Amino acid sequence: MAMDAILRYTPDRRIVAVNSFFFKPGNAGPCIVEVKELKSSERNFCVAQVVLKQHQQPQQQLLSSIDDYNPSLYTAKLHTIITTASSSYDSASFHIMNNDPASPVFDNNMQPSPIMELFLRASDVITIYENHERSYEGEVWHALEWPHTSDGQQLIDIKSLACFADLLNITKPYAQHNELVRLPRMTLQMEIKFRPLPVNPIQRVLAKVIMSDLIDGFINGDVWLFDQNGYLLANVRHQMAVETAQPAKKKANL
Repeated sequence: MAMDAILRYTPDRRIVAVNSFFFKPGNAGPCIVEVKELKSSERNFCVAQVVLKQHQQPQQQLLSSIDDYNPSLYTAKLHTIITTASSSYDSASFHIMNNDPASPVFDNNMQPSPIMELFLRASDVITIYENHERSYEGEVWHALEWPHTSDGQQLIDIKSLACFADLLNITKPYAQHNELVRLPRMTLQMEIKFRPLPVNPIQRVLAKVIMSDLIDGFINGDVWLFDQNGYLLANVRHQMAVETAQPAKKKANL
């Protein structure tokens, strides 16, 4: 929603980077999105702040007029800093600088992801696959698509990429070591750097996820998003909080 707001605010520009801070869980219902331009540069870059707020009473009805908006009654749920550039800005080429620059591929090792049922509770909302062949090295591959992308009903756009980036799974070394972690996890901070979208439609997004470390209940990871032709769409920096397993409390003897 923050990205949709900035695209409406600056329709002639493209999004270069998104840095989101998740303050509190959101509710399904009305919200206020505040957009504030922080800085524009002579190099055609613009930095804006987008804050998503919701009423302190979850069942509050939609405002009939912006004049009825009382900021003191609303709580900030998501704070986002977005950098945009003019549509004519040309970015440089890319190279993944790690020990294994292999791009993810969609093959028989891609299996349906449990995320669809575990978090979304509806497999017809989104299609997610996983390949855990390299998971014990801290790496996992994903494939993500909308159920009706192939027939042209649901296009994968820049907002879809941000959605996909936040749904990626944790690699097995972290998810399976019960003494360290047990699901669920939640995103605290996510930074996305976008490249210009390709000319041809995006049918499927392939993601390469590398979790670098787990320190004091926080996982840091890097993600690269590719289209079905191997074109790099975006790279993502994740900071996630995980629920650490707590030792069972001993019952006091009465």
